[in-house]
Amino acid sequence: MIAYDPSEQGALSEAENQAQACPGLEELTGGDWLCSPSLLPVDSEPLLRAHLANGAVLFQIKRSHDFTSSVGTRLHTSLARMKEVTRNTWQRVLCITGTPLPDSEGLATMSHLRFTEHGKPYTLPQPQTGTHVTFAALITAQVHWSTCGGAGPFVLPSEDYFLPFLRTYERAYAERVKTILPHRLKLYEPVADDPLQTLQLVNDGREILAALPGIGLERATLAMQQWSNAATALAYLSNPRLYHDTPECYPRGIGEKTIEKIHAQLGGAVEPVYFTEGEY
Repeated sequence: MIAYDPSEQGALSEAENQAQACPGLEELTGGDWLCSPSLLPVDSEPLLRAHLANGAVLFQIKRSHDFTSSVGTRLHTSLARMKEVTRNTWQRVLCITGTPLPDSEGLATMSHLRFTEHGKPYTLPQPQTGTHVTFAALITAQVHWSTCGGAGPFVLPSEDYFLPFLRTYERAYAERVKTILPHRLKLYEPVADDPLQTLQLVNDGREILAALPGIGLERATLAMQQWSNAATALAYLSNPRLYHDTPECYPRGIGEKTIEKIHAQLGGAVEPVYFTEGEY
């Protein structure tokens, strides 16, 4: 699942048309795009935090000279916010559309891939307007990002390559690529009672529940049996008031302390999500 912050809507319309809008994404996380292995919605802060706890990747996208104007405080702030809400370096990705190149005076230009009518590629450099950031400063900013807790940067030749870039991350989730999601490969279970049977990968709503504090795969399985889907389970597991009123509704092994820890991690209770049969 792909989501984006609609505050800059229209900048990458092709990708936006195939993504969920998530208002406030950048303010809360420092990223303006998100790719998650779960199909649950991202229409509330607790749900967003649940996605991040389950290994969702944040992307800070810099288009053309938005990159040059972001060198310094803006990039530092974005990375700091990402580090506050994620556990892993690979969840904080910087992506740049346009290729940085120096001009004759050492100032940075941004070049975009273009094609002639005969299909021959060429680049069209764009000089800065209003700023005088050097090419060396751009290199320093990229090194800073990758050495201070961020992944990348990934430099794409033009905006046309952004959606395929996101789709690559989606495929990595679907295929459980080890270099992208090392901790998620632990979610295996026996196919049958025979312990010598081949293990199969858990690939359902239990994934996002198992990432919550005090849950794990066994209790996630019980929660799915009790509440049928991950959305309803999250609503119960993150709500201390519901536990206080109806403790008999909770599976064995899930108590008040666990509920309080989940509530604290998600920043509140997840509102129940209503959807038609067969979704998620």
